[in-house]
Amino acid sequence: MRFALLAPCHDTASLAPTLTTFDPDEVEVVVLPSRRDGHVPCDDGVMSQSTTDDMLDELAWRGPWDGVLVVLDASAGEDRPAARQVAQRVRRILGPDVPVGTVDDARADIADQLSEGLTVLRTLRTIALDPAAGPASW
Repeated sequence: MRFALLAPCHDTASLAPTLTTFDPDEVEVVVLPSRRDGHVPCDDGVMSQSTTDDMLDELAWRGPWDGVLVVLDASAGEDRPAARQVAQRVRRILGPDVPVGTVDDARADIADQLSEGLTVLRTLRTIALDPAAGPASW
């Protein structure tokens, strides 16, 4: 399975535990936007419109995806309507059949939040691909 992790205001070090949670032969987690020299493309926790557009273009180009997890980073200064708008744009890009999850980033234990979110997405995608793998079989 292949998941996109949209976490533009997090440095690579804060995401590393999440990226190593899953077996790479079973789950590929791709962080978007791509990091150039480990640079976080946010200024003071606020993502510019051009960065948002670039990230969503990259999401469309690098697909297909089995699921996407969006970090709504409103606590760092980004307003809630803007964060919700990003999640809505992700849904329009992916269509109705790909699970999209969100994490409200409170800057505490982000790696655990992301790992849990990706686990839920993986479970949802597994059920969508094989309904017999649902809760009744657990």
